Amino acid sequence: MKKIIIVLLIVLGGCKNCPCLDSRLTPVFIGFSSSDIDTLVLRAYIPNDGFSQLIDTVELAYGGWKLNDSDSIFVDTSGYGSASNTVKYGFQDLTQGHDWSIYLPAVDTTIYISEIIDSVWEMKNCQLEMTCWNPIKSCVVNGKFIRIEYMDYGNSYKGYLLYINKK
Repeated sequence: MKKIIIVLLIVLGGCKNCPCLDSRLTPVFIGFSSSDIDTLVLRAYIPNDGFSQLIDTVELAYGGWKLNDSDSIFVDTSGYGSASNTVKYGFQDLTQGHDWSIYLPAVDTTIYISEIIDSVWEMKNCQLEMTCWNPIKSCVVNGKFIRIEYMDYGNSYKGYLLYINKK
């Protein structure tokens, strides 16, 4: 009986809630050519401060971005090979907790992303070696409110996509 109580205490004592990880936005450039986005400069800023306090900068060179159809190019900034060696604080995923800018030198264009809002979820029983992700609800891009949805393109891409149209 004593052994059963000890086992129950160990098992039940380990059952706690853990916060889920922040999901990331994936930029999808629509109407841009490959040469327009062959280099991206990604900058992280202190949030809600008008893009005045820079935290980190990373330059991403063309990395075989995924072309979904004739006018959409998916740019996955996560774990990017050469960039991961140059990121000062590990800020290369477009996640909640920072404001961001993406500069495209080839077309001299900057996209400003702020107020990334996600739902904060928790996972029950953290010991299951599973990961959960907070869903992104919305953000502000160049001053305009954008509602974000999870998209599933099968084998080509799954995630929270931020569509950026060429002007």
